[in-house]
Amino acid sequence: RGRKLTGEGARYLWDVPGDGGDEGGEDDASSPLEPWETGFHSTGGFLAPAFAGDAVATWSPQPDSGRSYWLDDVQVRELEPNLHPDVVGGWWFPEDASVDARRLTCSLRAACAGAGVELRFGPEAEVTSLEMSGGTCTGVHLADGRTYKARAVVVANGSWMRELLPLPVTPHKGQSFSLRMPEGGGGAPMLSRVLFAQDTYIVPKADGRIIVGATVEPGRYDGDVTPEGLLHCLSEATRLVPGLAELPIEETWAGLRPTTPDKCPVLGRTEQFDNVYLAGGYWRNGVLLAPKTGQLVGGLIMRDGDVASMSESDRRLLGAFSWDRFTSPEGGGKLA
Repeated sequence: RGRKLTGEGARYLWDVPGDGGDEGGEDDASSPLEPWETGFHSTGGFLAPAFAGDAVATWSPQPDSGRSYWLDDVQVRELEPNLHPDVVGGWWFPEDASVDARRLTCSLRAACAGAGVELRFGPEAEVTSLEMSGGTCTGVHLADGRTYKARAVVVANGSWMRELLPLPVTPHKGQSFSLRMPEGGGGAPMLSRVLFAQDTYIVPKADGRIIVGATVEPGRYDGDVTPEGLLHCLSEATRLVPGLAELPIEETWAGLRPTTPDKCPVLGRTEQFDNVYLAGGYWRNGVLLAPKTGQLVGGLIMRDGDVASMSESDRRLLGAFSWDRFTSPEGGGKLA
């Protein structure tokens, strides 16, 4: 569903100068991609390689998670010859693809500007509080003293959501780095598809970078990159693909994953406030869930919060990921 929505949205994307996103750093002026390209990369799905006895080897995909196939040790090396010899097999998801989160963010910003959206950036535009009265948000207060009023307000400020509402969202810091594949040579690339193993993910990008991640550090708000964090990522990645040890490191960074107690998002309207909507708590799946989130929350706002007028599948999703699951009489157990 997310793949389909991303494809439809790509018709509206073009480039403007922008800040780096979840994948760190500024846009690379020497990139082989055109400025408006989002780095969509599809070369045969993604692969979840397994070592004997690890979590991947003993796991199986959900029935409704798309096409998937278990491959043995010979078959996985047909797809990715540079895997470690001890890899015993893996799950192959042939329809999956990836995008460059930095480029996608800049393109989304450009699409918003082209549609007439007024964008505010910088410390002075930080939302410091929401003014509530009679079950309605009557004002959004900014750090510079201004107050905005709106028919609908979406709280989507990532790991800082609980600064505006009492949402059970905390950060899980993740340190990552990127490598650069060698240019020229005319041979096959070191990797052709995304690898997602027990303790690492490795993502080849359309511009020649390889993204490697990531640590999971609950409760950390800092953006520091540490030797311990990089060593963890390096050791797990080179255990899976030993040849990565010979590639140059291009960038390092750390990001914050907004995380709920059940590691599922909080979406949709709030029962406490008529015109306040939520979109956050994605843990490690923010870019993956972004297209469907936009469709769900945007559609709900256009219907003035009338969930009943949405499709049955959308109603089920909004119900499953409602804030109410934590505030209901049984919510204490889910918070724990």
